[in-house]
Amino acid sequence: MYFLLLFLALVVGVPPINHTDAFGPSFQQRYAAEHYTYQRKGPIFIQIVTGNAQEETGKSVITEYAHKMKGIAVGLEHRYFDGSHPMSGKEDAKHFTMDHLTLDNVLADAVNLVREIRTTIPGAGFSPVIAYGAGYSGFLALALRQNYPGIFLGAVAMAAPTRSLTLNPDPGDAEQFLYRDAVARLLIRRDPEAAQNIGKTFDFLEGQFRLARQDPMERLQTKLNLCTRPLFNDTSHLEALREFYANAIIEQTLTSYYQSESTISVPKMNEMANAASFEHYGENVLDIYGGFLQWVGKTWLRRHERMCVDWGNKSTTSPLENMFDPMSYVRCTYFPLCLANAKPGGLFPARTDGCLEMRQKCQDMFHGKAVQLHKDDILEQYKLSPAHLANSSRILFAVDRSDPMTALVGADPPSIARWNSCNVSRRVEFDFVGRIDAPGSYIGLTHADMQKWRTGEITVMQHWLNLCDKPELIFSSDARRKPLLLLSQTRLASMATSQPRVRVAIEGCGHGTLNAIYNATKQSAEARGWDGVDLVIICGDFQAARNVADLHTMSVPRKYLQMGDFADYYAGRREAPYLTIFIGGNHEASSYLSELHYGGWVAKNIYYMGAANVLRFGPLRIAGLSGIWKSHDYRTPHHERLPYNWEDVKSVYHVREIDVRKMLLLRTQVDVGLSHDWPRSIEKYGNTEELFAKKPDFRRESAEGKLGNLGAQYIMDRLRPYYWFSAHLHVKFAAIRRYDKGEGEPEEPILTDVTAIPKPVTKPREGNPDEIDLDMDDCEEGGVSLGDQATTVDKPADPVPQVLREQLPASFTKRPASSNPISAQQIPGKRVPPGITNKTVRFLSLDKCEPKRHYLQLCEIEAHQVPDTMTERPWRLEYDAEWLSICRYFHGNGQGSEPASEDLGEDTYQSHLKAERNWVDTNVVLRGGLAVPYNFETTAQPQGVEPVQLAAELNLVRPHEYINPQTTAFCQLLQLENFWHAEKEQRDEIQRQGPSTKMRRWWDLGPRPRIDPMTPNENTRLALLGANRAGGREPVHLVD
Repeated sequence: MYFLLLFLALVVGVPPINHTDAFGPSFQQRYAAEHYTYQRKGPIFIQIVTGNAQEETGKSVITEYAHKMKGIAVGLEHRYFDGSHPMSGKEDAKHFTMDHLTLDNVLADAVNLVREIRTTIPGAGFSPVIAYGAGYSGFLALALRQNYPGIFLGAVAMAAPTRSLTLNPDPGDAEQFLYRDAVARLLIRRDPEAAQNIGKTFDFLEGQFRLARQDPMERLQTKLNLCTRPLFNDTSHLEALREFYANAIIEQTLTSYYQSESTISVPKMNEMANAASFEHYGENVLDIYGGFLQWVGKTWLRRHERMCVDWGNKSTTSPLENMFDPMSYVRCTYFPLCLANAKPGGLFPARTDGCLEMRQKCQDMFHGKAVQLHKDDILEQYKLSPAHLANSSRILFAVDRSDPMTALVGADPPSIARWNSCNVSRRVEFDFVGRIDAPGSYIGLTHADMQKWRTGEITVMQHWLNLCDKPELIFSSDARRKPLLLLSQTRLASMATSQPRVRVAIEGCGHGTLNAIYNATKQSAEARGWDGVDLVIICGDFQAARNVADLHTMSVPRKYLQMGDFADYYAGRREAPYLTIFIGGNHEASSYLSELHYGGWVAKNIYYMGAANVLRFGPLRIAGLSGIWKSHDYRTPHHERLPYNWEDVKSVYHVREIDVRKMLLLRTQVDVGLSHDWPRSIEKYGNTEELFAKKPDFRRESAEGKLGNLGAQYIMDRLRPYYWFSAHLHVKFAAIRRYDKGEGEPEEPILTDVTAIPKPVTKPREGNPDEIDLDMDDCEEGGVSLGDQATTVDKPADPVPQVLREQLPASFTKRPASSNPISAQQIPGKRVPPGITNKTVRFLSLDKCEPKRHYLQLCEIEAHQVPDTMTERPWRLEYDAEWLSICRYFHGNGQGSEPASEDLGEDTYQSHLKAERNWVDTNVVLRGGLAVPYNFETTAQPQGVEPVQLAAELNLVRPHEYINPQTTAFCQLLQLENFWHAEKEQRDEIQRQGPSTKMRRWWDLGPRPRIDPMTPNENTRLALLGANRAGGREPVHLVD
């Protein structure tokens, strides 16, 4: 229903109380809409206000903008403010809650309002929307533009305090919270004499308490209209009074600094600061400084509608009243500004504990229900960090240098003389510092100043409207009650937004069949009416063999070895028709992939993700873990180095704890997760009976909880991507895992009694007799048992008698597999940070590329948190800033012969990772270094085009170690030492020595130390090695 008042309509909408449940309870939320001069397709200006919608919109500049630009001005009443309460009433305190006062819901209210406007006002279905706000409202305008770029064409944010969150790393770091000093500097600029007198006012208060008598306290109560009388012998009362008046003065400075008649630094202070001597305490001084405090108090009372000044005595405010203070709740949760501290010797009393006190006050006020979110989580989740804002587009940062809020404004875009791009943001800056035309006469912002400011803003917005692409959206009336999901969930599908969808082809095991994979992708895309795909993802067993020598490092029996298609792509004889990324599996040319520990191009347009990685492809954020699970190697370092011995060939592709640990330190949402083998126990969330009918051997391992990759399970449970793709088990299988129990993990499905499952009867294998077995490793915990048919790579028979082997030191004995290397109490990554919000993971595993197998899946993946610079094709790969900071901190950890360092816990790492993130933002992000460079070049000699005689050539060549320029460039980007670099002479010497018999550091570049002839059991060891060589095999590597 519309109530027309001076052409400003007050409207009541009915959004859901919780936008994750669109069909749940709703509430009445008011907004004011002014569209008297509106013309079809004119812009919609929307502002979220924290007061009465009609009054605040009538005073807002957006009404002026709407008149001049033939648009609509809309003021949305912030939920829980004024007349827009989701809860039924304050009178029932037992049922009143602010649980639904979240930033997600606040932003979704605005998006819901856009839908409302476009379906109720004729012609508005195609109107572009611009968000506007100042202060906290400006913060919300930024968040709307950054998180819903397909809905909000742009945002105008006046003094939006994002930097204050950036300066909030730790409540105990007092040096980070000096906002009051910024206010003091502004006051000094306006009127030095008045500023000096403000400082003396606080000295005056302290002097009244030092008199140590009760009568000065009585006079203070009367003069200042205090609700209760302070006690001179209670220092907490002095602190409370000083804190109250400091906040009151700052509040006036913020709210009316441009209105000369009510500004703190106007003649009011100087009028009272007459010739009286400050050193003589008495009635005269009480009149001077007490009079000023009285004026401050009266101004505060008018704004807060109080009868007396409740200066901090807890008896003046009931706990019930605190519970209904929405702005305090906002500041105690997702808008944690700390403005309480100041250095000694300034205008305001020195404080070092104000921020800790603020946190404790939040706990007390809301009985522990208001949990302050970490600033990193807020800035990353809602894309408001300096890096995000510096790379933003169509945001106008409006700043006045004489406004103390300027000290809080973040992400200053560079000054651009000719601003003619739709893909950047702009900073419009003025400096209306107090101009004194006569002693004691302060001039604030004039009408001409404000008009100049507004003209500048209008010019920028008209540029957006005239030159920038606008989402041509219209909402049909039947869509008004369809689910409106939050940022953390599938975005506004019913609203047909312009959120990009990435066309992806998912391939299971590659097995060297690139030509067939690309042909199948092309045919499938044509069948869908697509002109191609944006990205191909191969989930392992890629087999990037450059030449015959690389086959020596592939864990495949010789009878199955083949060159495959990759050599042609590496040599440049073919080029991948689609950008392709892949992770490593257990059948890989490890000699090549080991050159690219952090990832890199293996051929033109084909990118290996490395041992573990997080990349961005356009709007998608993709996390990948290479290798398969073997518990006995999980805690070993990446020690393998060419030339490999037999066990190196196998252990090199086993998942390491250090890579999983790095993944578990991510604190923000990813879209896609990749692993070669399945996350442990994921089969329990799909159709297990159908799976076991196809693969009966899996039933027992599933019942025992041993099917799959435990490290991948940790990562899935922590990162909770929207999609997870795997391969390895040569079967197509889908599952959906939901996390619906909040902080805790979901309840696992009930395990079947293992003893009730008979061992499978082994039948002759059907199908392709040359098919590579799923897992060439020894059958053990975590592997995939195939009964008696399981085979391994050509493992040499042991020529050493057991009696001789038993004489070896214990360190030469291979570690047994651990059935449970990590106890339930030690499961890492259990605490899911606020930045990870998805609760439903869709899992898909695919087969390998062979006829009549389900090995390829084409899909459109919708991005959920879209960087605004990545909304339009063509897309390219980019590094992920959060992942780069983790790589910098852990560089070298878990490389070489030394085990990875002990896991110190997420809380310990975060302070270090913050410093690394600041470094990455400054040295990589802001310098435009996130784009993955196209720097592929060959290292090993490519295989020729002539037919390959593997049996003969394998005996003639051995793989060599090469220094890959991409790894060098990556280390240079992060200013890290390149541990994988060695001079050719050093590499030749290591090659000459042959496979190592112990773990060796990658960077152990000198000759291996000789063994002292007097070392006990040396003769036994030499006999062991000699026996192996005599048998024509490489030395067995017994892991210490």
